[in-house]
Amino acid sequence: MQAGLDTLLTALDNTAGAPEFVYIDRRNSESHSTIYHGAAFDALRRFYARPPWDYGDMPWYLVEGGQPEPQAGAGTEAGAEE
Repeated sequence: MQAGLDTLLTALDNTAGAPEFVYIDRRNSESHSTIYHGAAFDALRRFYARPPWDYGDMPWYLVEGGQPEPQAGAGTEAGAEE
């Protein structure tokens, strides 16, 4: 099975316009029965990365009735009553 994967990885590395991919070699640290959880966790981190902003020690969504701070330059919605 590894030989086929090695062939695919070599072909992807040597093909112009090949899709971007990430391969983490776990053959020395995982077995068939343990590989899924780590691989799924890495995939989730790659596709759903942490947001680039810092919420501080107590983010607004953990405070009872908390609201996010208004964004700079945000005006009222069109047609909103004042």
